[in-house]
Amino acid sequence: TSGSGVVVAVPVPGGVGVLTNAHVVADQTFVQVRRHGSSVKHQAKVYAVGHECDLAVLTVEDPAFWADARIAPLAESSAPIDLTPKSIRTEKNATEKRVTPLRMGDVPDLQAHVTVMGFPQGGDNLS
Repeated sequence: TSGSGVVVAVPVPGGVGVLTNAHVVADQTFVQVRRHGSSVKHQAKVYAVGHECDLAVLTVEDPAFWADARIAPLAESSAPIDLTPKSIRTEKNATEKRVTPLRMGDVPDLQAHVTVMGFPQGGDNLS
């Protein structure tokens, strides 16, 4: 199974995770993620899953996954944060691997206009 995800600030170890759909990781024992435009896969762990809302949060400990990550345009703060898990943080990677995660907003009202992005047809392009 494959799906899309986005880096978000969530209450997980390190403060940042990958938000994806629960059906993407349902019944999986081994989960890998890759960054857009890269063929390199990194091991991820399912931190939380909500089948009722079809959402899951993944954690990625490999610092290479976070290297050179871009700044998210909708972030609440423009100050980047260190995404390297605290257990493997060093002085060197503390300054190299920074990104500002996407800020999670409030739950929209019923019938409110929302924008949804993903890969419903597969491939590498958002639709």
